[in-house]
Amino acid sequence: MPRRKSKKLTVLLPAWVIIIIFIVAFAFYFFYLKDGLGLKNGNNEGNGSSVENSGNGDFSAAVPAGFENLPDGGNGNLNIYFLDVGQGDCMIIKFPDDKTMIIDSGNTSSTNEKKIKEFTDFLHIETFDYMLLTHADADHVGNFGYVFETYDVKKVFRPNVLSTNKNAGALNDGMNVGFTDAQGGKVSSSNAYYNFLLGMQNEAGCEWEVFNKNSDFSGIYTTDGKDYEYKFDFLTPVAEVSQIKYKNANDYSPIVSLSYNGTVILLTGDAENAMENEFLSGYKNSYPDCDLIKVGHHGAETSSKQEFLSAVKPEYAVIQCGVTKSYQHPRQMILDRLQAMQASVYRTDKNGDIAISISYEDGYTFSSSHIYCRNSDTSENYIGGDTVYKNAQSLRLYARRKFS
Repeated sequence: MPRRKSKKLTVLLPAWVIIIIFIVAFAFYFFYLKDGLGLKNGNNEGNGSSVENSGNGDFSAAVPAGFENLPDGGNGNLNIYFLDVGQGDCMIIKFPDDKTMIIDSGNTSSTNEKKIKEFTDFLHIETFDYMLLTHADADHVGNFGYVFETYDVKKVFRPNVLSTNKNAGALNDGMNVGFTDAQGGKVSSSNAYYNFLLGMQNEAGCEWEVFNKNSDFSGIYTTDGKDYEYKFDFLTPVAEVSQIKYKNANDYSPIVSLSYNGTVILLTGDAENAMENEFLSGYKNSYPDCDLIKVGHHGAETSSKQEFLSAVKPEYAVIQCGVTKSYQHPRQMILDRLQAMQASVYRTDKNGDIAISISYEDGYTFSSSHIYCRNSDTSENYIGGDTVYKNAQSLRLYARRKFS
């Protein structure tokens, strides 16, 4: 038997009650929703800064805490944002000529998606001119499916890694490139890497290439008749595209130099000692001294060998790592090396989101005044994980395999 619809009950309220309800609702909207949700065009009162719509979408995001005095990216400023995505990497760059880039995207999670959206809203980004996936590990590729769904992407630099995912047959000919394990490469069967390739394939008008030593690009900001050039230079891998293959997934990570107005930043992904050796061998005595380095592999002992650090001489270092210590990153031995070099260390697990800003007006100088972060306390930044953690883990794993 069909359920009988209940009769409607009509309640007539006195006019004065209706007026009071209307006044209360209007006051709640005006004093709480309108300001609290950022509905005022171009004005976020109370956060020390204003954000105006740029015609690139309807943005009303507040300035992230700690970045109230950060100069805007673009318009002659090179800004790099190291997002706190836990145990993973994600960077957003706004170049002096207003072009944009995203490097890696953290582990797949709604929290990291919200983090990316927080900063793209803050930066008024709807389009990424460039995207770089350093390698196929989950804590780097995880949210790129979301990025392709949410933003326009014009060009992608990708690693030479073959997908063996069960759905990889859906990829177009020529899209799924790389070497099999038997051929000396390192494949990926993960859904996250497959979704990255599928998103790249489905992105209208998107160009892509396997990054290599010739993948460099540059741009120019012109003001008062003067040109200020930035360069994004792939220093490794040094092999030809057809020969880029490594057994270790992390070694696909390129070592990249980003330079502007005399300041040099090194970005390393999860590059380990093998890739650092390739860099040292390829550039011999012409190593670029860097002002700041994004430390390889979250500060693991498999990266940042002493010879490499001594060659590039960083004055500042950023480590992207998570608060949870299942990996014990960063290692104390790496922090000790940086401290011995008198390099100032910033960490996403301690300082939260970190940004640097370089202006054409800086006059070939870089200092801590160019660095901004959610939490400015660096007093514990030289306290790291157990230096023998990995060896202990390896012994336990060996014992389980050998004797179980």
